[in-house]
Amino acid sequence: MCGVAVLAFAVLVSGFSAALPAVALENGNPAEKYDPTKKEVLSHGHTDVFYPIQYNGKFIMAVEKDAATFLKPENTTLRVAKS
Repeated sequence: MCGVAVLAFAVLVSGFSAALPAVALENGNPAEKYDPTKKEVLSHGHTDVFYPIQYNGKFIMAVEKDAATFLKPENTTLRVAKS
């Protein structure tokens, strides 16, 4: 009987973490790194073109140049090299 109680308690406790919302904090707060005025031409490297962020209380799409810079899509040009 004690084993069942311990097992039930372990399942209950492990389930609490699954019920909490996941928060991706590895990049910090992208809104602090968003520059809606900067114009940029990206020609190399890794870029996340469709990157949703929350900015001024609204969800918007941004271009993630790197982990430190998020750009407005209208001000970003992607240059693709010939292959």
